[in-house]
Amino acid sequence: MTCSKCGFIYTDTLSACPKCGQTNTVQVLQKSVQAIFDSLLFRSICVMVTVTAFLYLCSGRMGLFWILFTIAGWITCAKKASPEKVTAGLRLYSIILKCLHYVMLALAGLLALLSVAVLIIGFFTGDTWLTYLAGVSTEYGTGIIPVAALGRLLDTVVSLGGIAAVGSAFVTLLAAAVAIFFLTKLLIPIRHYIYGLLYMLTEGKSMSAMAAPASVCLLIFAVIQGLSSITYISLGNGIAVAASFCAAAFLLATAWLIRK
Repeated sequence: MTCSKCGFIYTDTLSACPKCGQTNTVQVLQKSVQAIFDSLLFRSICVMVTVTAFLYLCSGRMGLFWILFTIAGWITCAKKASPEKVTAGLRLYSIILKCLHYVMLALAGLLALLSVAVLIIGFFTGDTWLTYLAGVSTEYGTGIIPVAALGRLLDTVVSLGGIAAVGSAFVTLLAAAVAIFFLTKLLIPIRHYIYGLLYMLTEGKSMSAMAAPASVCLLIFAVIQGLSSITYISLGNGIAVAASFCAAAFLLATAWLIRK
């Protein structure tokens, strides 16, 4: 590498020019990023997400995103990993978060369409179709928690009867769609933080200002993940409860790592 101050050529592994002491910003920032993924806290986070993925599988759920987070974590967790290896792990994190973003948007859109369908069909048939939908969701949602929760929710509003049940179902499904849509917005600061780390590795420019909003978003997701355990408790799935709490712990630890 050539020193930007005196022009002296030296090895790339040095963080400062041995002749004039000029700091090599790229090397310094690369080491700071590598230090994050070489820490004991990050190794603990990798263990947490691995246990979470395992518990979700044991509970009868695929847990695809947790499995992918596990793979990405262990890629970047290698002791004294090279910048290239850390970059590969960060790129995988970026791809996973982007896919999760699109999946959540699709789910929000599906719930919005379902709410409109419930309102239109219910206007002509009353709560008959709503009762059928509740039964199907409950029967086939045993291993799919969101579907099972939808079935239990529809069972509750069906008890209102008639147009009141239809209206309640419409409002509830639409509110769920809006909530999921806004949750997708919380993924954006986290994705930007990952991009910032990649930028530090490749360009040698700090993007530390992105850490605060990313950690706040992770805290919000941790709270939501913890509260979701109530749904699992009501369904009598003890393993899923443990997986939910472990996932919340993983998110909290990640938020703490970012804040540090």
